Amino acid sequence: MLHKRRENELDTWLIELLFAFVAPFTLVALFTRVTYNKWVGILLALGMIIFVLRAFDRDVYLLLIGLASFFVGTIYSFKLEKKFTRRWK
Repeated sequence: MLHKRRENELDTWLIELLFAFVAPFTLVALFTRVTYNKWVGILLALGMIIFVLRAFDRDVYLLLIGLASFFVGTIYSFKLEKKFTRRWK
């Protein structure tokens, strides 16, 4: 029984880690692409991330990974906006 519990905790931990890596980056890129404005996309994604992270008590390493992913997504959104503004001009 104890062995089964450890497997479930490991699975939950891996899902949370994967979510912390992928979700902030994806949200920033998605909102930037949908709104055609990098600042609106960044603010919407930041608001959603803060809402989710404040609703649940998370470990510090998950918060730091999420912050790093958000930062990488922000850099990507700047590049994405440059790409699409050149295409439409």
